Amino acid sequence: MITELVEQYCKALESVPHDFTAITRLQRFVLEHALPERTGIVRPRGVRKGRPKECYRNATVLAMQQGYTYCEGLACSEKLGIPVDHAWVIDSAGNVIDATWKDTDKCWYLGVPFSREQLWLGLIDTGTYGLLHKDWQLNVKLIDNYKKEAA
Repeated sequence: MITELVEQYCKALESVPHDFTAITRLQRFVLEHALPERTGIVRPRGVRKGRPKECYRNATVLAMQQGYTYCEGLACSEKLGIPVDHAWVIDSAGNVIDATWKDTDKCWYLGVPFSREQLWLGLIDTGTYGLLHKDWQLNVKLIDNYKKEAA
């Protein structure tokens, strides 16, 4: 579901006279490097709900403290109905664990996995949570140098 929405979104932006190059580049990067689309699971024991609207922080803390794999990309809740930039983690079985949103079994996730080393280096580089954006712009350096590692 989310993959189709993102593809339609990219096509729509390409037909508009404004320059949406950075936006479509992000979506294309996610479409190219993302894990297969999946829904979330109920938060496992030991994973507390994080702060609202702080998905990048919440996912970083889970990845660093509990050993999950950090993912960043696009997610869509049943309630929202459109894909938005988002971050979450996956466990060793590939299950999506989202400490930010509610009802994650009714949400779809399409994201790129990052190793702990990539996450750590990204935090040092950007000085903030979230890897795909830097200084309110697309993190072109990270996107150009991304190497998919085993998640």
